[in-house]
Amino acid sequence: MEEYYEENIIEISDFEKAKIAFFNGKFDKFYDEINSKPYKLFLSEYRYPQHLDYSPYYVARNLNSGFVKEFDNNKNNLMCVFRCIKQDYVDTYSYFGLWIVNININIVSILGSRYDDFIWTDITDTIDKNLFFGNFKKQEDTNLNIVSEEYLH
Repeated sequence: MEEYYEENIIEISDFEKAKIAFFNGKFDKFYDEINSKPYKLFLSEYRYPQHLDYSPYYVARNLNSGFVKEFDNNKNNLMCVFRCIKQDYVDTYSYFGLWIVNININIVSILGSRYDDFIWTDITDTIDKNLFFGNFKKQEDTNLNIVSEEYLH
């Protein structure tokens, strides 16, 4: 296991304008605010979903809610959506997160060893960013496979 250490964390910008715009449904303003600053964007996939295979929905949902509670002390530096998705026709689950990071250093500095529990994809390409923002919006009402959708803000 790698050693982690805390560095001096400096916020890139005040996140509040972007968060308020997002949760008030002003998505264009949200996108403009996020795109105007050098925030880091990531997609993550939880490495150990098999521990919850064939579990009832409420158990699968609890892990997703737990991510939000666990990372809540970093909400000034993170804005995330965590999704638990049930696979068609079987009781297996996948967990994905979309992360907007508001710090000048590597995200591992605030997540510590928990960072290793996820597979990370850095979103830098314009096309990927457009897909990222489209997927960041609430999807639970339109995608029947989403068991849980939780926001950290």
